[in-house]
Amino acid sequence: DKCESNIPKVLVGNKIDLPEREVPNELGKNYASENGYEYIEISSKTKINIDELFTDLTRRIINSKQSN
Repeated sequence: DKCESNIPKVLVGNKIDLPEREVPNELGKNYASENGYEYIEISSKTKINIDELFTDLTRRIINSKQSN
C-alpha cells in the first residue's frame, strides 16, 4: 500500500441495488478488513448509503487531521 498510513481509506462496493454483483459483499468486506480499510456498499442509482459514505469519510478526514 503506497498511501500514507494516516489517510483514511474506504473501499466502496457499488450497485447494491442489483441482485447479482461482480464482487460479493463478503469478498469486499474481507478484502477491506485484511488491508485496514473501512467497507461500505452503495447504490448511485437509488442513492443508498451515498450520504453516509461522504459523512463518514469527511468525519474520518477531520479526525485524522486533528490527531496530527
